Amino acid sequence: MTNPSVVVAASTPDAAVAAVNAASAASTLIHGRVIAGIALAIGLIAIWLSLRRQDKVSANGYSLVDLLLGDDGRASKAAHVMFGAFFLTSWVVVYAALTSKLSDVMFGAYLAAWVAPAVTKLIVGSPKPPAT
Repeated sequence: MTNPSVVVAASTPDAAVAAVNAASAASTLIHGRVIAGIALAIGLIAIWLSLRRQDKVSANGYSLVDLLLGDDGRASKAAHVMFGAFFLTSWVVVYAALTSKLSDVMFGAYLAAWVAPAVTKLIVGSPKPPAT
C-alpha cells in the first residue's frame, strides 16, 4: 500500500504556505493520536506486567481479578465502572498532554477525581465499626 502524496495547487505564495501549514497541522494531529495510543498501550502493559509479577511473588493471594471484584468476592458493577472511568480519564489526560492541550483546570479535575479521595482516606482513616 502506498502513501498518497498531497498535491497543493495555489495561485499565490501565501496560499501555498497556508495549504502546507494546514496539511502539516493535520499530520501532527494524526501523529499525536498515534503517540497517545502507543503511550497508553505501553502504560497498560507495564501495569499489567507489574501486577502479574506481584501476583506470582506475593504470598497474600492478590489476584488481578481483585481489581474487578467487590468486597464480597463477586463481580462488582461499581468496580468495573471505576476501572473504566480511571482508564478513560487517564487516556484523556495523556492525550491532552501529548497534543499540548492539557490545561491546569483539566489536570486539577483529574487529580481531584483520583488522588484526593485516596489522600483523604489516608488522613482520615477508615471508619471504625460500631461497638456492640
